[in-house]
Parts: sequence; C-alpha cells; structure tokens
Amino acid sequence: MKRGPDGNPIEAAGGNVERTALPKKPSAREEEKGQLYRGPDPREIGAMDSDKTRLIRSSGKLQDGADEKGPVVGWVVIIDGPGKGNALELGFGNNRIGRGSDAELSLCFGDEAISRKNHCNIIFDGRSSKFYIQPGESRNLTYLGDDAVLDSQELSTHDKIGLGKTTLLFVQLCGDSFTWED
Repeated sequence: MKRGPDGNPIEAAGGNVERTALPKKPSAREEEKGQLYRGPDPREIGAMDSDKTRLIRSSGKLQDGADEKGPVVGWVVIIDGPGKGNALELGFGNNRIGRGSDAELSLCFGDEAISRKNHCNIIFDGRSSKFYIQPGESRNLTYLGDDAVLDSQELSTHDKIGLGKTTLLFVQLCGDSFTWED
C-alpha cells in the first residue's frame, strides 16, 4: 500500500485504495526496555519513503518526536553582537549555522557578515559524545577563540566562537558525565 507523507492511503490507478498492515511501533513499555523499532520491510521502503530523514542515535534507536534534531545535546548562547542573550539548541549530528531560515541554527539577528546557509557547522558525535566545529561554505572565517577554524576541531564547554560581529558561547550538555543513552 502506498501512503503519502501524512500517512493516509494513496489511491491506486483504478481508484481503489490498497490495504496492508503497517509495521508496528513499539509500545511505551518496549521503548523503556530499549527494544528497537525495526521499521518496514526494506522491500516496501520505496512505497513508504518520505522527504524527511529520521535520526538514528548511536544506540540504534530511532528518534521520533516533534523536534527533528532529537533531544538537545548542548547550546550556543550569543554573548556579543546582534541577538545578544539568545540561546540556540544543538541536536545530534550536524548543526549548520547561518543567518537564513533554512539553517538548523538560524542567527537572523542582523549580522550580515554571517553567511545565510552554512557559515560553519557544529557536530555532535553521539558515539564518542564529542562536539566538533568545522568551517562551512562561507567566504568569511569562523574563529574558535582567537584562531581561525580551517578544519574540524574539537569543542570544549565554554569555548567562544566568532562569526562576523557575533560571539557565541558553546555550552555542552551531553558528554562524559551525561548522555541521553543513560
């Protein structure tokens, strides 16, 4: 059976709606025990594929929820420049920073020296519980402290990140002392 992104059946060419059982999601009790949701049969994926990627945490558990980034793993707080005092949540995996609305972390506070789509990236690697910063596609540089970010570098809590006229303070939640896997 083919379903649209909203989960409703799609009519077949003859106007009939096909009926087939969908894979069962785990109960709350199964999720508490850490039992994995195996998902659909791989042969059915083409018929059920949607435009959204579902995040898989390092444990292999699928992340379903209102926020497509998954649970918060840290923050960046604007400590200087336009938008001072605002905090933005970091999620699992790649967090693109830019001033456009399509960036995961949108710094749309008026600093035109920040690229729209991908000024830089902050990555949370759930397997190692480490954070990294790397340059994006911007002509303008990103700074970690006083040093330009020219390749991937590990972040530590309270590191200062400079983009244009904006300074961010990195605040780590997940790491050696806490993970969402606990």
